[in-house]
Order: sequence, then structure tokens, then C-alpha cells
Amino acid sequence: MPDTITVASRLPMAIRMAVEDHPPVVINGSNHREALDGAGLTEGVDAEAFDAWMKLHEKSDAVRDKLIQKVEPAKVDEAKKAMPQPAATPVAAAPAALPAPTERADVADLKAMKDSKIAPSTPAAAPPA
Repeated sequence: MPDTITVASRLPMAIRMAVEDHPPVVINGSNHREALDGAGLTEGVDAEAFDAWMKLHEKSDAVRDKLIQKVEPAKVDEAKKAMPQPAATPVAAAPAALPAPTERADVADLKAMKDSKIAPSTPAAAPPA
């Protein structure tokens, strides 16, 4: 198996990294749900393919401004540990008894009319022809 690396991207969207003789890889952007410190992480990227892709795109702003770069696994682990963990939210107990459902006023009016045999004020729609 080829050497793999972790790639960090601060671009706001995912990009597709395609290099000849290597399968394409989607590099996660900063909009990824598991972005870390403002960068989308993609683990298991072929190191040789990534280096070739970086060479092909060395004049692009994303590469020149280091918006896409490989990251040391130790730094990723360290950053994950430094991220604050969400506080545990206690689950509220359900009420002992739920209130009885209320009937909608228009339904209650129709039931009352039916019981008293009063016709509704609007005529019934004609059946389709």
C-alpha cells in the first residue's frame, strides 16, 4: 500500500484531486461537518498523488497561499485534543401526563352541525364531471 497522508484544506468547498495513474480523491473543504480549526481534513490520501497534484497546481492561489497542505498526523491528533468538547446536555424528563389534545374549532363546528342536522352555510362542491 502506498504511503498515505492527511491533507488540510481551508478552501470553503471540497475539491476533486485527480492525477494520472492515481484514483481521484475528494479533498474536504472548511465546510465539511468534521472540519477542525477551520480546515477540512482528508485522511488516507496517496502521498505520491498529492505531491504530483501540488506540482501541477503550484501557481494556483490555493497552493501558493498554503490553503491546501499536508499535515503531520501528530499535529492532527494534538489539534483534536485541544478542541473544546461540547458540554453534555441533560435530557429533560417527559411530563407525567400529557394534556389531552384539543379539537380544532372548525371540526367541532362541523360535528355540532351534523349532530343538530344544520346544513353548512357553504354549499357542497359539485362532483367532478
